[in-house]
Amino acid sequence: MIDPMPRDEGTSPWQAGAHNELLKRAASGTVLICLVLAAVWLGGWLYASLIAAVSLVLAWEWGRVVRKAEFDLPFAIMATSLVVAIGLAALGQYTYAFTALGVGTVAVAATRASPFDWLSAAGVPYLGISALSMLWLRNGADGISAVLFVFACVWAHDTVAMFTGRTFGGPRLWPQISPQKTWAGAIGGLAASVLVGGLTSLILPGTNFVWLAGLGLVIGVAAFLGDLAESALKRLGGLKNASSLIPGHGGFLDRLDGAILSFTLAAMIALLINAGEPGRGLIFGH
Repeated sequence: MIDPMPRDEGTSPWQAGAHNELLKRAASGTVLICLVLAAVWLGGWLYASLIAAVSLVLAWEWGRVVRKAEFDLPFAIMATSLVVAIGLAALGQYTYAFTALGVGTVAVAATRASPFDWLSAAGVPYLGISALSMLWLRNGADGISAVLFVFACVWAHDTVAMFTGRTFGGPRLWPQISPQKTWAGAIGGLAASVLVGGLTSLILPGTNFVWLAGLGLVIGVAAFLGDLAESALKRLGGLKNASSLIPGHGGFLDRLDGAILSFTLAAMIALLINAGEPGRGLIFGH
């Protein structure tokens, strides 16, 4: 759930002063990645608890960006909705879990705590559906592989996008939304995600190269769009980072922007292919 490296693409990573910053970001990212990998591997309530804890932080950061508020009533409603939904999903009650998200969305909108009421309320399904997707994809014999595959594609996309953008520079992608992002970074990130998909097919027996490489591309696009969406959200709120909780990285929302949308899309694909075994459906395509 954490990108191992940052994604600012405007300056060379080899400039003086940037080296120490990269080391700090790499160190904090590595620690968090190890925690995530352990939780995914062990599964169960440990995995669900980690998702719930991170979702609470994301809800807090969402309020900071959208409403310029922290522990207000919308946060309390959003946090309660997310935790209840994740708990119900962990028990296999996904219908009730989505109902909890729906009630939370309406309740946050009803508080009218921000000029952007709809955007404040949209955080409930945006964050909640992704959290439920992470839980659901973990189900079944191939659930671990499915979850780790999505994470690997997102991490590869974000890390390589940062390095290629900083190294090669070039035309800006969308300066009005994210002035630091370049076309070189975007292409490099997508290529890395495709490469992860192709390499995975060589590691996992019975998988299809074309399917996983294509899936890697789809996840890379989702990570890219999630990154842009969060950049637009921060620009609207006038913030550079959602918070400063992760040393050298910013906030959890800054590091999870690509993963949030990617897991939602991956779950939708798995649902269409094999709702009974979502992990197998995603990895094997049947």
